[in-house]
Amino acid sequence: MARLYLVEIGGTREDCLFELHSVHAIVAQDDGELLAQCREKFTGLYGAPHIDGWISFDLTPPEPGARLPGMGFFVVELGRNSAEHLRETHHYLFLEAPNGREALQSARAQMPGWHIDTVLDLDRLAQRMGHALDRRNAKGQPQPAFTSRYIRLDRM
Repeated sequence: MARLYLVEIGGTREDCLFELHSVHAIVAQDDGELLAQCREKFTGLYGAPHIDGWISFDLTPPEPGARLPGMGFFVVELGRNSAEHLRETHHYLFLEAPNGREALQSARAQMPGWHIDTVLDLDRLAQRMGHALDRRNAKGQPQPAFTSRYIRLDRM
């Protein structure tokens, strides 16, 4: 079964004083294929290219002619700054909502004091990648699996 991965890639560049990070969506059959795709795609783009972690979701083949579910599954990236830290702290909130605007409002209500950086419709993302999020579980919604792991891509 294919999985949708949201993977955080880190590395260095000559014009940056500190490590930089970016999050990418990748479809792979398993963690091994994810690592291979990341190694191929990101080695050479940055110095010390590495994975810091990922969030994955089970995917299913899309039903022919199927419409997106009435309640979409969203990830909302929230940020918060403080005088004690140089960089912004991030949090990722996963929730169901009928649309992005309501996902944003729900996130603001749940996380007062945080600002919204991104609202991403994961159903639409999966659809664009030729898949559907798997909702065949007791809760009836996609279940994110979190992995926090440092893996150097140029030393594999």
